[in-house]
Amino acid sequence: MLLQRLGRWCYRHRWRVLVLWIVGFLFIGFLGSKFGGDYASDFSLPGAESQAAFDLLKDRFPSHFGGTADVVFKAGAGVTDPSVQQTMEGLFRQISKLPHVESVSDPYNPQPGAPAAISRDGRIAFAEVQFDVEAQNLEKTEIEQMEALAQKVERRGLQIEFGGDVIQQAQFEPPGGA
Repeated sequence: MLLQRLGRWCYRHRWRVLVLWIVGFLFIGFLGSKFGGDYASDFSLPGAESQAAFDLLKDRFPSHFGGTADVVFKAGAGVTDPSVQQTMEGLFRQISKLPHVESVSDPYNPQPGAPAAISRDGRIAFAEVQFDVEAQNLEKTEIEQMEALAQKVERRGLQIEFGGDVIQQAQFEPPGGA
């Protein structure tokens, strides 16, 4: 009986009910923005097999624990052209000196057993930049420094692009207050 009376009252005063709902939603949004926690991108699943593997990787192979970025480059004259090779090796040396860079793979001198880093036609190659921290813990300015170095050496006939989890994380923007 009480529910029936409430329904009738809501029907008769539908504009008041609508305003109450809007005020309620705004109030909840206000509370969420003032007292809600900060946005976090730190994910862990305690007890999961994948988390155990992730923790093992972090403990045993800390140099492969951090984020990675791929430096992909294309040269019309071929990536093994002496001027292109000299330019790219210089870029890799500069990148390796940036903060949090653990290592930069060399497509011209790959490690034994590593997959080929130069395409069959010799026009495209890539190097992997290994960081010592996870992608979400890198500052956007550190990624911008790496991209700025590439822009300085890029020229007609040599195109340099970046990819990988570090680049995706740098482009990610946390959701707003919606």
